[in-house]
Amino acid sequence: MSQMARSIFLKVSRGVSLTCLCIVVVAVVVAPLELLFYPFLKSIGCSLSDGQQGFTCDGWIGGFTSPVLNLPILFSDAREFTFGPQAPSGRGVAIYLFDGIFILALAYPLLILFAGKGRRRGS
Repeated sequence: MSQMARSIFLKVSRGVSLTCLCIVVVAVVVAPLELLFYPFLKSIGCSLSDGQQGFTCDGWIGGFTSPVLNLPILFSDAREFTFGPQAPSGRGVAIYLFDGIFILALAYPLLILFAGKGRRRGS
C-alpha cells in the first residue's frame, strides 16, 4: 500500500473511531442524567417502557430525545452481546450496529498510538 493511501486510510479510520468514541461518551454522560432528571422527563411525556426496555417520548420532541435517551440501554445490550453467550432479544440489527460502534470507540486510542509511532519512524 502506498504511503498516500495508508495516510488516507488512517485518517478515515481515526475519524470514524473518534465519532464512535463521541457517541459512547454521550451514552455514558446520558445514563446518570436520566436518573437525575427522570421526573422532568416524565413531565414532558417520556416514560420508560418495560416491554422494550427503553424510553418512549410523546410529541415532536420525542423524535429527538428518544434515541439519545436509549443510547445507554443499547450500548449495555451490545456489551452483553459482545461478552455474553447470546444476544438480547427484540433488538435485531441495532445490536450489531452498537456493538460495532463500541468496538470502534475502543480502537481509537490504539489508532492514535500507532499513528504516533508511524510518524516518528517515517521522520
